[in-house]
Parts: sequence; C-alpha cells; structure tokens
Amino acid sequence: MPPPPPGTTSKHLALQPIAGVLAIVLPGLGHWYLGYPRRARLIAAGVLGMFVSGLFIGGIDVVDRREDFPWFVGQALVGPIAFGVDWVHQNQYKVRVPASGLRSAYPNEYRQAGTGLPVITTLDPATGLPVARLTGTSPVAGSTLSPAWPPNVKSLGRMNELGTLFCTIAGMLNLICIVDAAFSRRREQGEPA
Repeated sequence: MPPPPPGTTSKHLALQPIAGVLAIVLPGLGHWYLGYPRRARLIAAGVLGMFVSGLFIGGIDVVDRREDFPWFVGQALVGPIAFGVDWVHQNQYKVRVPASGLRSAYPNEYRQAGTGLPVITTLDPATGLPVARLTGTSPVAGSTLSPAWPPNVKSLGRMNELGTLFCTIAGMLNLICIVDAAFSRRREQGEPA
C-alpha cells in the first residue's frame, strides 16, 4: 500500500473486539467504550426504540423463539434484551399442554397461573368476572378458578406481522452498529463522531 500523500494521515480499520462484544451486550455500549457518547446515545435510542415499538404494536408474542425461529434470529441481534423478552413470553404467558409443549392460547382460553395449563372461561352471572374451568386430563379437571388469568392470544394478523418486523429490523440495525464498533475507523481530532 503506498504511503499517504504529504499532509494527510492514514485512516484504516482497526479491530476493536471489546467494543464489538459490548455492542452485542447493549446497543450503543460499544461506541460508548470507544469514546463516542453522542453516537452511543443515538444508537441506543434508535435500536431500542424500534424494538420497544415492535412490542407495543404486536405485543410480547412477536418475540417467540419456538414458533417464529427465523424471525427470532434477527431479533436476537438486539442482545440479551431479546432473550429476556422471549423468556418472559415462554414462561409467563404461553399455555402449557403436556403432550405438545407450549403454544399460544385459543380465543376464550386462559392460562392457569401456577401450572400454565389451559382453561376455558365463562362470565360469572353474579359478579360479571371471568371464571375458568380447568380442561384436559389433569387430576383437577373440572374444578373452578376464580378469577381467571388473562389470556395470551396472538395479536391480530397485521399487527403481529408489523411488530415482528419492527423487532427484527431493530436487530438488523444493531448488527450494522456492532460491525461499526468492532471495526472502528480512526477519527481525526474535531471530526464528528
């Protein structure tokens, strides 16, 4: 490679593995480590804002490693936040069926709090609150739960698609930021970060 012209300096890519790992842990953290706090704040606001917007649009079930694995691969690029949202979704909101594992609830079906077993609901005429009857072959089938726990039914088709897309695009944007942090170009004094 020829030397740079007189009066200029060499600007080359330098591998920054620590910054790359920090950018995976939390969007913007790699740039913060490199000394670009403004850029780090903008990255964090953009990536996390898009991820949270996707959750608001489509609900927590847009991040689902079991039912939507190809989409989850892109969402996982947001970092441990995506894995935490998926853990909460799988363990706190999904219905557990002993034969087939986990699934989303059907309409008018609720999730029993302790076991996660599916329950069918009706309205109690006296109180107007939902009352649930356990279904299936469990030893307590037919017993009544009151009040019933909220269901986890997938959001409406288009809203679920948009939420999933927002969360996945947030992961793809963070991938660009991870690469930018890991292969940081030296910047001149006074050059915008």
